[in-house]
Amino acid sequence: MNLDGSTFMRGVGVVPASTMKEALALFDAYLHDKEMGLLELWKCEQWDPKAHNSGSMEDEQINHAASKALETNLIHYTCGISSEALDCEGD
Repeated sequence: MNLDGSTFMRGVGVVPASTMKEALALFDAYLHDKEMGLLELWKCEQWDPKAHNSGSMEDEQINHAASKALETNLIHYTCGISSEALDCEGD
């Protein structure tokens, strides 16, 4: 459980990898190192900046995280929101 009482987080993990299989293995290891686990994977796709160019804050965050991931060769997590915050959105 997180400090705000949330039981899960939802977000976008940007993984620098050559193949989908490698990306999934690296992401699983990343989560394990952070003592987290994957509850559900909605989508896994190769990053294309043209696919994330709507000008929305989410697209800007994904593009920034992807650029950082490529620069540093590290996984970057973005667009995160906790289960508690999601509950508040519905109100």
